[in-house]
This record gives sequence, C-alpha cells and structure tokens, in this order.
Amino acid sequence: MKRSAALLLAAVSMACGGTAPQQPATIQQVSLKAADLPRGMVVCGLSGDVDRFLSQAPSNNQYATEIQQNWEAIKTMGVQHGVVEVYAKSKADCGNLFTSSTAQALPAALCMTIEFKNGSQATKAYGNVSEGASGLIAMGAQQGTATGLGKNSLAFADQFSGQSIYFALWQNARFINVLLGEDLGVPASQRAAKNVNSRVH
Repeated sequence: MKRSAALLLAAVSMACGGTAPQQPATIQQVSLKAADLPRGMVVCGLSGDVDRFLSQAPSNNQYATEIQQNWEAIKTMGVQHGVVEVYAKSKADCGNLFTSSTAQALPAALCMTIEFKNGSQATKAYGNVSEGASGLIAMGAQQGTATGLGKNSLAFADQFSGQSIYFALWQNARFINVLLGEDLGVPASQRAAKNVNSRVH
C-alpha cells in the first residue's frame, strides 16, 4: 500500500510541475473560425494567405479593395504573415460577395489577421494604422478597454434599416486583427472578435 501511495504522489508531482511551457499561438490558431460565428456560416474559397486572396478576388470589389488598402498600408511595418478569412451563409453567397463591383448586402464576416515578428512591432504598427481611423472615431467608435479587446483597439457598431455592421481593429501581442461583420447582429460580431482575441497567447 505504501509503495502504491508513493507512486501516486510521484505521478501527481510530475503532473503539477512537469508541464511544458505553452507555445505561442500561430496565425492559423488565432484567425477567425466557423465556431466563432452564428451556426450555419461557411468558409469561402478565397480565404487564406492575403496575397493569394488579393490575386484571386476581383480588383473592383469593395471588400477586396478595402483589404488591399489595409494590407498595403501595414505590410511594410514588419509583417511576417497575413491571412484573410471570409464567411457567408452559403457557398452561393460567397460567390455573390465577390462577383460584383459593389458587394451585395449579405450576412458575412471578414477577418484579416496579421502576424508581426514581435509585440513591439505590432504595437507600433497599430499606432500608425489607427491614426487613419479618425472618421470612425468621429462617428462614435469605442476605443481601448471599452471595446473588450484590450487597450490597443477600436470598434464601431451600428444598426440601420434592419441591417447591422460591426468593425473592429485591435492589437494583442504580436497580432493585429481587422474584423468586419455585416448583418450578423452586433452581439454576434462582438462575440466573434472576442473569441479571436481570446486565442492570442
């Protein structure tokens, strides 16, 4: 009996003190997932590496144009990698989002996750990018901890004519995320952003 107890104590001691340190999150782990969104959303085929996304998306599409502008502005600031994840209600809606010069009003979520070499570079880049958001701030965007996304963040939400829009830009550790949720409901979009942010470590 004493031998069994000693072995049990040794096993408990190893379990408590012998765990390996947590590895930093990868960009694939952090990026937007279907589980972050309302049930039934599907990932669109253009999702993945930012440069690949931009090479395949129509250049005159409003979503692609906005992503390209953000990417061009930030990729010279020490970026290691960037991915875009796009979700819609159906594969047909995925096509409709990117086949017209002006995207239709369809439930959709777009998230660009950008990884930097370290947190210092990401913090500096966020400061540069957020300076361009003065228009959203003037319209009432929240900033800092009020967004629920940390001190380096801003978020804008609105509801009009039965449609909702939510936009968030934030930096956490060595990642910057830009999330746009359209017609998902503001609470659902906010929850998606917080889920993404919770995976950064």
